[in-house]
Amino acid sequence: MVNRNYSHSVYGSTLQTEKTTGEWEACNATERPVEMDAISKKREKWKAVEGTCGDKKKTFDPKRVAHDGKLHHGAFVLGVRKSQECIYHNKESEIQVTDRCKFAHGWRGDTLQHVCTKCTNENLTYCKEKTKHEPFIYNLGPYYNSSGEIWKDRKTFR
Repeated sequence: MVNRNYSHSVYGSTLQTEKTTGEWEACNATERPVEMDAISKKREKWKAVEGTCGDKKKTFDPKRVAHDGKLHHGAFVLGVRKSQECIYHNKESEIQVTDRCKFAHGWRGDTLQHVCTKCTNENLTYCKEKTKHEPFIYNLGPYYNSSGEIWKDRKTFR
């Protein structure tokens, strides 16, 4: 049986009570910042990355963490080499074969993050205009996880 007076979240259980709008505004200064501080502290640990576009360099702050654990620094670009996971090769595949493959192998950590600044500024999740937006696409190197380590897919394919 669930006790509906308590809410459960990643920050622990808290007692929920009926409050009027005025009471919520009064308690926002005391109850809400604790939850926001926890989120902010988590984000402070996220790694900013320097990207390159030709001879231009720019630092990208992290935007979000995807469901698979990748830390995204902007709108990722569809169709760029080593940016999409390979569905054919697994951990038993030869290194030379996976090096030549245009798809990424998360279990190897060879996934590259390419970010389109134009689409990021428009608050898009991804960019579909790989050729049209070429002057706005930066290579950020490997994806990282929220702990600051190079992201590796934990799944085994096939």
